[in-house]
Amino acid sequence: MTRTHSPPTSTSSLNPWALAARVAILVLATLAVLAFWQVSGTLDYQPPPAPFPGWLAVVQPTRTAPTSSQVQLQVVPLQPGAPGSHPALSYSVVACGPLPFSGVLLIGGDARLSKPRLLAPSGTSLASIANAELLDIGSGQLVPLGAVQALRFTLAPIHCNERFSPGAATSGIFGLSAGIAGLVGHSVVQPARFGLWDGPRSTQSWPLLGAPPGIASTDLGEWRVAGLPGSWSRPLKEYVRLDAGSLTTIGSLEAARPSLVDLTRLSWASTSSFQASARLLDTTALGEWQTWLVVVTIVLTLAGSLLAAVLFDLLPPLRRAESTTIAVSGPTATTTQALRGSDAMADTPSATHRREGTVTVAIALAALYAWGLIRRPRRR
Repeated sequence: MTRTHSPPTSTSSLNPWALAARVAILVLATLAVLAFWQVSGTLDYQPPPAPFPGWLAVVQPTRTAPTSSQVQLQVVPLQPGAPGSHPALSYSVVACGPLPFSGVLLIGGDARLSKPRLLAPSGTSLASIANAELLDIGSGQLVPLGAVQALRFTLAPIHCNERFSPGAATSGIFGLSAGIAGLVGHSVVQPARFGLWDGPRSTQSWPLLGAPPGIASTDLGEWRVAGLPGSWSRPLKEYVRLDAGSLTTIGSLEAARPSLVDLTRLSWASTSSFQASARLLDTTALGEWQTWLVVVTIVLTLAGSLLAAVLFDLLPPLRRAESTTIAVSGPTATTTQALRGSDAMADTPSATHRREGTVTVAIALAALYAWGLIRRPRRR
């Protein structure tokens, strides 16, 4: 009885073209993953609004101010949606009542206007205070305001058509107005940037309206303001309004704070101070990004299938291992051994056929998955 060992399988040297193809597939898969991450992240990113670093407030002399006057502070962009890094805004103060109304519109932070243009009656003046401070006489709190623009105005008496309603904001009062327009120092619209590109969403952040920063919305004052002689307070009957334009021209609304007055317009109104913000969705850009998502998903699926085929091909093939064979003398042993060798060769698939079958199945699965993605309805 003789123990014989099967001969070792010879290995061929690695084909440089095969190596290059494998490296190319690996690079394609890596780029497809990065592209899918970028496109899907850009499509779904919801940016938080950053507060606008500016404010506006109307103050009146505490001792001589009429308590029967109704006052409205209104902010309107000269172009709907206020695009650009320095959008053009218009500030106006409307007053009605039996007595003349004299006051000052304080403009602070990046809400201050460059290239200002007065839209006011004669006697209106605009001054700048370099380092203004506000002292709350009641609490003793000292609030630094920084650089402030002060628009002084006096409005003649005019009859008010409606009574002041502190529980509900009105669509606007009728009266004489003093206004100013110009370019602010900070952008209102902030695009949603994820990675390299801007997404279909954007946020809008507007100045604080109705009160200086650090002052509660219910605090009407008595205040002393550096640069303004005397004591000052907020109007007792005041509306605060912001109208950014129709939603049909700037996109669909996803979120707004505080709540909108009219769902068809990006507008807010209140009888106390507020700082408005909103998140908008550009539906046209959303459709384009969804198309790109389908494209990169198809490429990612195909690259993943090819990479899986390469990894499967690198695994050692399953062979029928025979550690030892027992040799039997005679022609019968030789014939039996030959038959076993031929059966083993027949049971082992060729490497070429195995690679072709794996790649074919991978491409077929990728095509089927891509077809399903294309047939799937798009999100809106």
